[in-house]
Amino acid sequence: MPKKWLTCKKDELITETFRNFCLVHRRLLEECIDSDGTHQVCFDCLDGLLGQETNQGPLWRLKDTAHLVFGSFPDTPTSGRSLDWALGSLFHECMKLKEDAYHLTNYVPWFATIEAEACLPPEEADIGTDLKAIAAQTAESIEREIQRIRSVLSLCRRLFIAYLPQHRENRLLARFIYSHLDHIASVYADQSHILLRSVYGSDLEPLIRLAAASLRDGGWTAEADQALRDLPGTAKDPSPAGGVARS
Repeated sequence: MPKKWLTCKKDELITETFRNFCLVHRRLLEECIDSDGTHQVCFDCLDGLLGQETNQGPLWRLKDTAHLVFGSFPDTPTSGRSLDWALGSLFHECMKLKEDAYHLTNYVPWFATIEAEACLPPEEADIGTDLKAIAAQTAESIEREIQRIRSVLSLCRRLFIAYLPQHRENRLLARFIYSHLDHIASVYADQSHILLRSVYGSDLEPLIRLAAASLRDGGWTAEADQALRDLPGTAKDPSPAGGVARS
């Protein structure tokens, strides 16, 4: 059985996992990997996203939190266990991509400079030819890694659609989704309506009421009232009696 503190923080950890996935997804595709077809990779962006064991970045924390959440509860469904594997795979693919990006960013330009500035003896020139061949292989590896990362991200999006409906009563999750609809839309694109409908049904009323309840729980009364004004027929009734659930 999971420890009591873990059970108490389950809603928070699930919300954190989804929040960090959305953050990592956007940063990977918008900052780390160029989307212009050149497969350029920003080493510094990847390094910041991953971090180090003693100073973990968002992707490292996402991997660890997912393992904690999906590996600790016996009733975790297949979609959750699959997410644990997929997010771990995403982490390791990004680690490999970072290493290859470092290789191309640092070693290849260095040798090109030496080659241009010095008249190398024949044996060293031959070594240079071999180094270029290795660099070309690294570039091919980067292309494959980028494709795998895109595939894993797509799989994770689908798995969250399958997993999150069992947590439709999670107020913190609803609050995050409601407060960051544009952010989530940038991740899910034309799948956004599928995600929302799978978790909250055909309209957003359950989402808004849960988000308002979470805001009120946190003392954000004005924000809770504003959320409830988005509900048809309750624009002038932001009080708890208007439908906000209380603990």
